[in-house]
Amino acid sequence: MPDSADRKFLQPSPKPGPPEEAARGSRRWLSKTMSNAAAFNPPLHPLDTEKRTFGCRNPNPDLCANRDNPKVCSRVRADHICWGPPTVWTKQFKKLKAK
Repeated sequence: MPDSADRKFLQPSPKPGPPEEAARGSRRWLSKTMSNAAAFNPPLHPLDTEKRTFGCRNPNPDLCANRDNPKVCSRVRADHICWGPPTVWTKQFKKLKAK
């Protein structure tokens, strides 16, 4: 029989509501409302490479580890270059380059 400390982890998680009610770490809510999937597939910009992108190409930028880092993030850099694209960007870059 699980003790009381284990029982709280065995309970189903509540359904996320509006942002102010969403449980911290509720990925299901974040993935539906803060998606940037449309920015992942457009044609390549002349400044795009395997290691950097012009603008944010992250499908979910609000979960990016480099978000708002002035040395890396295109959202806060004056030149709009992202120096920390998602790990799947290399594969996507090659796919878009082949088109």
